[in-house]
Amino acid sequence: MIWQKAGNVIEKARKTGALHPISATTIEHEVHNVHFTYHLRNQLAEKKPHQLTQTSNPFLPHEAAMFVDSLGDNHKVLLNKFPVLSPHLLVCSNTFINQSQALTESDLNAWHDVLSENNASQTNTHRLGFFNSAPTAGASQPHRHMQVIEVQHPLTPFMEAFQQWLPNKTLSLRYSSPMQLYQAYQEALQRLSLLRPDQDSSPHNILLTEHNIWLIPRSDVQYLGIYANGLNFSGHFLLKDQTQLDWLKTQNPFDILAKLIKV
Repeated sequence: MIWQKAGNVIEKARKTGALHPISATTIEHEVHNVHFTYHLRNQLAEKKPHQLTQTSNPFLPHEAAMFVDSLGDNHKVLLNKFPVLSPHLLVCSNTFINQSQALTESDLNAWHDVLSENNASQTNTHRLGFFNSAPTAGASQPHRHMQVIEVQHPLTPFMEAFQQWLPNKTLSLRYSSPMQLYQAYQEALQRLSLLRPDQDSSPHNILLTEHNIWLIPRSDVQYLGIYANGLNFSGHFLLKDQTQLDWLKTQNPFDILAKLIKV
């Protein structure tokens, strides 16, 4: 059981110091009856991976203390070494595949397997997958990896808000099986014109729930110093200091995210 194994690995990694959670204060904020969660980093918090200079691939070879389980012949599950939320799982390809290439059916099946195992509806949380296809979309590593976390609030209000405010600029589709998930993904890539002749995809984020896939084309990774990856489109913002938090509280976060969507 992947999630049970993840819990055991997290506990051990915390005890040994291998896991480096980002220390942050959580502030709940509501805009247009939609819940946002702001994470204010403590001053001495560990830097995020995209703020570190890394010359090696942390997924190949992976750090033994971060390994959770194998997923068939093509994928493995690792812990995010620098989590803001826990558990934070990474579904990585066993061999190097560029993050900017379109996902394969095998990628989506592995991602969905982790997302759907022991459905989180049994608790007060919601399982959420997110994918950052390129640095412009918030990717910190070029090695193929999809991510899964548990959040307190559902994704649906965010999908509905962007469908209303930016119609036809993002696309969410329902699916009922892994096969339908891959078909929905292919359809979304085509309808949003995200495929390129060089086999790389244009920068975008994917958010995945057990029955919905949402693709978001990206034009920029940040606005006025606030960086955004796929997780931001579910209402989570990691803020570096009190100044950013105070400013964000005066803004409509939907407007900020809209500025980062390719239109």
